[in-house]
Amino acid sequence: GGTAGNINIIGDIAINQYLLGAKQYHISPPVDNDTLGALQAYPTSDNDFYRWREKTSMWIELNTPIGGTGSQYDPPGDDLREGFGYHVLYNLSSGTPVTKTYTGDLIFTDVTPSPVTYSPATADPNWLGANLVGNPYPCAIDWDQGNWGKTNIYESIYVWNGLQYLSYNGSTGVGSLTGGIIPPMQGFFIWVNSEDPHNFRIPTDARTHSSQATYKESNVGKDVLKLSLEYSEATDEAFVSFVEGATEGFDQEFDAFELPGDRLPPVPRMEEIPQLYSIVPGEMLSINALPPSDEHTIVQLGFEPKYETSFSISASEFETFDDGINIYLEDQKENVLINRDVKL
Repeated sequence: GGTAGNINIIGDIAINQYLLGAKQYHISPPVDNDTLGALQAYPTSDNDFYRWREKTSMWIELNTPIGGTGSQYDPPGDDLREGFGYHVLYNLSSGTPVTKTYTGDLIFTDVTPSPVTYSPATADPNWLGANLVGNPYPCAIDWDQGNWGKTNIYESIYVWNGLQYLSYNGSTGVGSLTGGIIPPMQGFFIWVNSEDPHNFRIPTDARTHSSQATYKESNVGKDVLKLSLEYSEATDEAFVSFVEGATEGFDQEFDAFELPGDRLPPVPRMEEIPQLYSIVPGEMLSINALPPSDEHTIVQLGFEPKYETSFSISASEFETFDDGINIYLEDQKENVLINRDVKL
């Protein structure tokens, strides 16, 4: 924040990351040259450490048991992969927090995670192209800022908040991440849509200083409806927007999957989470962009309660629609039609 110029950091540095116990994280190492040993923990029954392998659509255990061998394990001395994300959980039984320390060279250049893959011959078709990458910097990055490399990469990202995935679309600015901000050392999923060519690069000019909370309502644009499924433990959000160039099917530029849904296997030990989403042919969507129309438009919603409790659905962002537009929610089980004038 000053005017003294650049600061040169020479040699290895150590960055600490405080993690709550018994809470699931997707994290990304902020230094080069550190090893898997920085995140491994024992006993494995009380701790999780996984990477995602797109080629086989599997979570790969990295907590090598003491004395354990085999192709499913990565040796503790192997490098943590720059620009990739990892799934971790520590101290499931006790809930004791931990502080993880990364030691190595500070990353201050563009990062191209290598490789991000698209494997039609071996991956599950539902999870084809899903890659868990990560913010490799000890500061936030902005999905909407900088010279990202996104050749044949879908425009939506998916950030795990410890309970469920939050989605955000860079083309429309719609989603559950404030302004597309990805926190420091945060893993996130991207989708690759082609074997060749494809390219994904995380640029240094996406770095930003952000003091705002990340997991809050975004600043949406015009003609965007936000639906919130609220229950005792959390909230699941679904967005419906009307965008020039969108279609009534899945649009890789504008839409986002509902995760896990059919598009990603649950992370290890993940509990079933209630979900609210919209439905298009062949897909469940957390963000559904539709073409603008002067006609009556029907959007099919899906709701999966998963367990017995009380639920409510609230709607917001009515002010983004023009005067005279009415929005209805139809309860097809109780045969009830709820009308909300956007200006009430």
